Amino acid sequence: MRGIFKVLFIFVISLTLLASVPARAVDLAQSFVVGGDVGFDIDPDLFASALIAEYHVTSNVAFGPYFTTGFDNDNFLFATSGIAKYKANLSETGKLKPYGMVGVGFLVRNEKHSGDWDRDTEFYFPVGGGFEYWFMDNLAWGANMLFNVSDDIYWSMFVGLRTKF
Repeated sequence: MRGIFKVLFIFVISLTLLASVPARAVDLAQSFVVGGDVGFDIDPDLFASALIAEYHVTSNVAFGPYFTTGFDNDNFLFATSGIAKYKANLSETGKLKPYGMVGVGFLVRNEKHSGDWDRDTEFYFPVGGGFEYWFMDNLAWGANMLFNVSDDIYWSMFVGLRTKF
């Protein structure tokens, strides 16, 4: 688990260095943002990935689908949800956009027991926050941390890229 925190620390330092790169303010109003992330689910400890697609109604409010997977040799999780995000503008440059998000959807949990797979579907509520750093007009780094509420509660951490259309 210590490796996860090392990766996140290096990622934050890299973004801090990118903050010195000049870029224009990014206005996300009435645009689509699509992104892909990799990371970890914690308890169960699984490699995870996420796919994000959102439409920005205003420069601060976005809605869209959110897909995540988590897997190892004996477990496979797939979650799909609809999310709502609020992105704040912290500075005049508008490059750094922290956000909060909440969603509702379904989680399909497959667990291997004695060689057989057991499948269960349950409601899923991802709640969390993160940030995007727009280092180009249409390209951003992103990271988030989610508190996933279902029959079992677990954390997820992701880092990845976003692009604006």
